[in-house]
Amino acid sequence: MRTLFVALLACASSQVFAFDVNPFLSALGQELRITCKATDSEACLALCGESSECRIEEPSCRSCAGTQNLWMKRVLDQVGLSLRARGAPISDAQFLELLKVGSWISLHEKSLYNYSSVFNGALIKEQFDRACAEVGGVDGILLIKTHPVTHVPEEIMGMICSEALTHDAHLYLFPESENRLSAIYKRRPLPASSDRR
Repeated sequence: MRTLFVALLACASSQVFAFDVNPFLSALGQELRITCKATDSEACLALCGESSECRIEEPSCRSCAGTQNLWMKRVLDQVGLSLRARGAPISDAQFLELLKVGSWISLHEKSLYNYSSVFNGALIKEQFDRACAEVGGVDGILLIKTHPVTHVPEEIMGMICSEALTHDAHLYLFPESENRLSAIYKRRPLPASSDRR
């Protein structure tokens, strides 16, 4: 399967795929579901071997859980403020490769790690929509890189945003130097926000 993926990635590095990304809770924890349009089934074939949908189980992040986890709470507080999608997304092929081989967890309004707001509530959804507003997207999903063995959060990776009309998903990576994000990396304390509404 890995050989198939690399082969498809090499021949489609500039191709634009159309696929949705949606977060769900599963029996094992969290998962992202990638739904490919009929004309772009090769994207899902490369990702999981299925033509229409892939379900990617996320590793359990025990150090993310609990109401006393101030790091995760501060990250959530910054969604829509310093944590916003900007510029151009990475290519769809790179996005798929990251989903397949990366070690990460997702943070969103339905996340298991959302302890600072009502589960799937209007306010937290507004935060994640605001995080994608600058690129004309909605339904933000924050990706957090984790250690491949311990699954401890290591750094903020980027924001997945969906196009409002087509629901096609794109990933916007965060440069470490941009917008105070370096203060969030490596679980260092966050500075106080100066643009909180």
